[in-house]
Amino acid sequence: MNRNFLLIAILLLSAGIAWYVWNNRKDPTSNLDRAESNFKIEDVNTIGRIIITNKEGMRSDLKRKDDRWLINDQHLVRKTNIEHLLNGIHRQHLDYIPNKAAVPDIIKSISVNGIHVEIFDRSGKELLNYYVGGVTQDERGTFFLKEGSSQPYTLIEPGFEGGLRARYSLSPGDWRDVRFWIEDTKAIDTLKVHYPKQRQHSFILYRSGNDYKVDPMFSTTARKSG
Repeated sequence: MNRNFLLIAILLLSAGIAWYVWNNRKDPTSNLDRAESNFKIEDVNTIGRIIITNKEGMRSDLKRKDDRWLINDQHLVRKTNIEHLLNGIHRQHLDYIPNKAAVPDIIKSISVNGIHVEIFDRSGKELLNYYVGGVTQDERGTFFLKEGSSQPYTLIEPGFEGGLRARYSLSPGDWRDVRFWIEDTKAIDTLKVHYPKQRQHSFILYRSGNDYKVDPMFSTTARKSG
């Protein structure tokens, strides 16, 4: 009786050990999930520059300048566009790893139509370097591939329906701020408006005390009374 009890106890102990080992075994994909498959940046305020280049060579170089962003060192960036991009970089995460059979086609598609994304911190250190590919068949996920890697991943953004590629595919012109005038109008002293083909309509607006006055730009233009 004691011998049977001992055998049962040994079997139960062995089963318990086997269960513990199985449930605490090292997942071979865990490192991929934490490192290679990580395409998000928790604190986007650390980002100082984002370079986005498509396969046609169109390049959007976004740089942070104080509390605003510049596109290609020339124009201010539209605030809603950069906020949409930064929010996506903060929230995009792994949905699933594509099966091995699909990988060659995904890699081929990215090599043809992929968008190259380089992200740097404010000191110029590279934070992320990856390619954005096409969308999945159900158009819910988007394929991403790290620079130098051969394993693509499918990413989504919680609460967002649709592919993530669109936010990376804007042209330099689309990034530009659409506002024509953003200066403090109270600081304006003189404003000249010149119509080359309608000289008679050209004028000068200037401050006069606490008011503004308007004069023709050219002396040959007759002044209007009243």
